[in-house]
Order: sequence, then C-alpha cells, then structure tokens
Amino acid sequence: MRKDHAEQILEALEPALNITSPRVRESLLQRIIGVNLKTGKEPQFNSKSDYIDRARAFAKEWLRTNPDVCVHDVIEHIPLSYNLPPDLVGGIFRHADFQKVGKRTITMPRGHRPRTKTVNTYVLTGVVSWD
Repeated sequence: MRKDHAEQILEALEPALNITSPRVRESLLQRIIGVNLKTGKEPQFNSKSDYIDRARAFAKEWLRTNPDVCVHDVIEHIPLSYNLPPDLVGGIFRHADFQKVGKRTITMPRGHRPRTKTVNTYVLTGVVSWD
C-alpha cells in the first residue's frame, strides 16, 4: 500500500486508538503499508436474481403442502430486502414451472390503500387442481 494512503488510514484510526507514542505510531503505519489490497472493483452480486431464485424455490416447497401459492405467501416468508425494488416480486411466477390457476383476495397490512387486494394464485405446471 502506498505510504500516503496508509497515513490517511492511520489518521482516521488515531483518535479511536489513542496512540501517544511515535514508535507505536510508526510501527502501526508500517503494518498498514504492508497490507496487500486487492485490485479492481468490489464484486457485485446479482441480488435480484438471487432473490427470485430463493422465492421460486420457496414457492415450490410451499406447493408440497398447500394447494396453491400467491406472491403474498412468498413475501410473507421471504421478505424483500430494502435494496430491492418492490416490483421485483412480479417476476417470481414468470417462469415455465408455474401456471396461473386463479385469484385470491388478501387483506393488506394496516395503512395500505386499498385495504384488500386481489392477487393471482399459481400451481406447478402440469399439476393443475380444479377444486
């Protein structure tokens, strides 16, 4: 690491570490300089596709014990992370594994308008139940 970068890091840490000895300061500075930083940008993970994959896996598991599944069932058990857009949940059932079979009226949490909402229900493709 460059010495000027190491000094900037040390300046940020000094108030918290309460370093009074110049010898200790220099020793710490040398240890910081010796850090071998990784080059390039920080890796970005596609959290959107990760969420969709987890949500689809949950929906398939849910369908083992329930006749159908809706988006409300999924987000109740796998909440949407703060950094993901709410409209992402629309893509959960846009996959060949799921087939729309009907609708369900759900009650939204307090403060939402409208109070009730109609959502689509799905089953696994090829497992249609006409109950």
